[in-house]
Amino acid sequence: MTILSSVLVSQLAPAIVWVINQMMLGINKVRSAGTFWGDFSVRAQTQDFWGRFKDFFAPKREGTEDFAGLWKDVSKAFTQSGATSEAALEQMNDASEAMMANLLKKQKEIEDANRNPDFESVMGVGRDKKSREGYSDSLLAVGNFLGGGKNAMQAVAEQQLDVLRQIAANTLVSREVSPGHVSTSFEGIPPH
Repeated sequence: MTILSSVLVSQLAPAIVWVINQMMLGINKVRSAGTFWGDFSVRAQTQDFWGRFKDFFAPKREGTEDFAGLWKDVSKAFTQSGATSEAALEQMNDASEAMMANLLKKQKEIEDANRNPDFESVMGVGRDKKSREGYSDSLLAVGNFLGGGKNAMQAVAEQQLDVLRQIAANTLVSREVSPGHVSTSFEGIPPH
């Protein structure tokens, strides 16, 4: 299972990062297109393109402009809106690249910290046992409890053995007192 997770992380993680990066760039392009159309529609309203188009297709009257002048104004507004949109796209892409560079820098710091862990600064103590004597945490307490239980278990086992020996000795004495049967030891039970 560890090998599978390592393979997934090493092979799938770069693909996920690439997809997220492409999604950010795509979102930037959509936002840039929104900037373009928003800017162009403001310019169209301020220069009354739609009214001028309507006048152009209406029957000719004196004082109406020709299509070339209208097209020149629309083309100029289109170009200006495109420049605004391009500047916004470059700014968003620069911000995205700066964010990715910052994330990569943080990832590198984490990898360096994992490669060379500094336990002394985290624990506040050195590596020798004397400096750790006053140090205690929950895992250390559990370990001491479980490790200290060995002596208690051994003491209980010895007490059980003493009780069994006492029972054997008492049984031996009671058998010796029984009428008609005299025995000085039991087979298999050593005297205490």
